[in-house]
Amino acid sequence: MQNNEYIGLIGTLLGAIVGAFGSYFGTMKSLDKQMERENFIKVEQDKENKEIVMRIITKFLKEEIVDNKIIIEKEELYKHLTQGFGTQYGYNFRTKIKFDSYESVKFYLIKYSDEKMVEDIIDLYGLFYILVRYTDINQLDEGEYNKLIDLKCKINRLTDIFP
Repeated sequence: MQNNEYIGLIGTLLGAIVGAFGSYFGTMKSLDKQMERENFIKVEQDKENKEIVMRIITKFLKEEIVDNKIIIEKEELYKHLTQGFGTQYGYNFRTKIKFDSYESVKFYLIKYSDEKMVEDIIDLYGLFYILVRYTDINQLDEGEYNKLIDLKCKINRLTDIFP
């Protein structure tokens, strides 16, 4: 073989190697872009699914919270709470206040909602649980009484932010 043939062979081999590397890196870059695009689409779909789940959860909760609010207002609880700690006023919310929707969605709520909303909802239902625990305002300790003073505001704040 002559030098020209060696140079041609070396050139061919180098061209093949460079072409292979170029093809490999081009394919990898294309795959990376495709994976980024698919990840972006997945994140957007997850975000949309989370929003749908939260809208459904909040609709159920809002209905239950509004029902509980109506029950509390019919019993005129707020009027008696404003009379001060130790006021005697008998009531019976044990069979009236509802927790069914809250109990069925609370784990999804924790999974799909932001921390602030979860905390507000848990606090509100904690107040509902205080109401069903007793049958008279004067049975509340001062801490529970002070928490119940904010009941109306908490209900209104939550029902205003729900769809």
